[in-house]
Amino acid sequence: VGSTYRSRVRHMDNTGRWSHWSQPLEFTVSEPTISPWVEALVVSEIMYHPSPPTAAELAANPALESSDLEWIEVFNAGATALDLTDIRFTKGIEFNFIDGSRSSISPGEHIVIVANEAAFNLRYAHSSTPEFVAGEFSKNLGNEGERIKLSYGAGTPVRDFEFDDKLPWPEAADGAGPSLVLVAPSTIPDHSNALN
Repeated sequence: VGSTYRSRVRHMDNTGRWSHWSQPLEFTVSEPTISPWVEALVVSEIMYHPSPPTAAELAANPALESSDLEWIEVFNAGATALDLTDIRFTKGIEFNFIDGSRSSISPGEHIVIVANEAAFNLRYAHSSTPEFVAGEFSKNLGNEGERIKLSYGAGTPVRDFEFDDKLPWPEAADGAGPSLVLVAPSTIPDHSNALN
């Protein structure tokens, strides 16, 4: 975005002959129109500091760590399905939806991205990975808060916010078991406001 490019083209006919090059066309790339995503897609829940693995979980997987149990949920608060192929997390965690198992999100649907699918399935007693899990992210979330950026394309922000583990943010989400949840995600609230 903001860079200027020059392009020329030529064509080959069905006999293998090439045309002359076209005159160059110069253009500057502008921001994409992303209003459908900005008006509907929210980061509705963050499990950034899970409670430690239980004895039963460690018996099933001795290498399990708390960070393996992290996850983030996105929610479509809009009235139409959204294409996710150009959507990715670029801060906090790294995840491209084009590499995941889900390429779209229906109205009212929640999709989860996890740190470790086997750990997620173990903690929440899933015999196999549920359809609402889109895949595994890389990097881990900071237990003391972090900046999260959900982007369109190369980094145009859909959601860009910071959360914290201290008041006025809900302190129970900091390792006591609960996740950090938007109170009213369908209203597309300000994700940076701790009261939301």
